[in-house]
Amino acid sequence: MMPLTAIHEETRQLLLRYQDYFPTAPRFATLARQLASGEDLFARSNMTGHVTASAAVLNEDGGKILLIEHVFLQRRLVPGGHYEAPGCLLDSALREVREETGAYAVAPHPWTLRHGVPLDVDSHPIPANPNKGEGAHWHHDFMFLAVAQENDVLTAQLEEVHGAAWHPLSVLAALDDARLRRVHERLTHGGLI
Repeated sequence: MMPLTAIHEETRQLLLRYQDYFPTAPRFATLARQLASGEDLFARSNMTGHVTASAAVLNEDGGKILLIEHVFLQRRLVPGGHYEAPGCLLDSALREVREETGAYAVAPHPWTLRHGVPLDVDSHPIPANPNKGEGAHWHHDFMFLAVAQENDVLTAQLEEVHGAAWHPLSVLAALDDARLRRVHERLTHGGLI
């Protein structure tokens, strides 16, 4: 068993606060078991599941969301990726936004600062990627709510994404992605923005 690190404890606390704030959200048996065991949830080699961080980035008036076209998964997603030290999960999510989209003025949304919880937590399977020598595995993704200036020049990180663009928030409801539809519901009908 590994000694608990500050980021491990932060992850445990974020999950507990998330489940308190969103009591009808699914429970995360595998993630909770991994957190309790002290296993390394931040090693990409952990195929049982490792932690990632992402951000639903809204423009200043909240009417648009920044999405990427993911190269490997071949679908629209919010920007995000594997946790990288130093810093907390929110720092890692904002760093991923900057790297993948070039939106350097990204910041935590006032809702995130006020409540201190992720907008969404989701455990989902990732298919094997022979190009990276990775087998099928699970991501435990902590998605935060952020804001950026729509007039920032976007520059996609072409190794990871085909493109980055602003879309009307309503596009989330039409995507074939249950998680992004849930995020849309929370943002438009949950009184979060």
